[in-house]
Amino acid sequence: RELECVRLVCNLALTQGRTEVVMMRQGVLGPLVAIVRDGFGDALLYAVTALGHLAFVQSNARDITASGVLVPLTNVFKKGDERLQLKAVDVIRNVAAAGAEPKLVRAVVDELHEMAREGEGERQLRA
Repeated sequence: RELECVRLVCNLALTQGRTEVVMMRQGVLGPLVAIVRDGFGDALLYAVTALGHLAFVQSNARDITASGVLVPLTNVFKKGDERLQLKAVDVIRNVAAAGAEPKLVRAVVDELHEMAREGEGERQLRA
């Protein structure tokens, strides 16, 4: 059931700004952050993907950064799932592009460099 809910949130967050702000106002961030911290499998993939979509809207980036989710995203890089790693990169890239606090974004840059040095991720990271 959790998986279906997170997948639905992920799909709702892909509307180029039409629902993302409302979703944040309605409290979607807390459950997504909890899943990033403690989730696994497809639920984690959908939660990270949804955060990437939400972070695409500039007004959401500050709240996403303030939630503290950027540091748990570094654990995603350690899981070895390249799909998940690339979705986490999307979150960080979107938050950074929205002008979020550079020090917090910097907290995960070393992990990105490590991922890039390890091979296949480099090609996709540079894309």
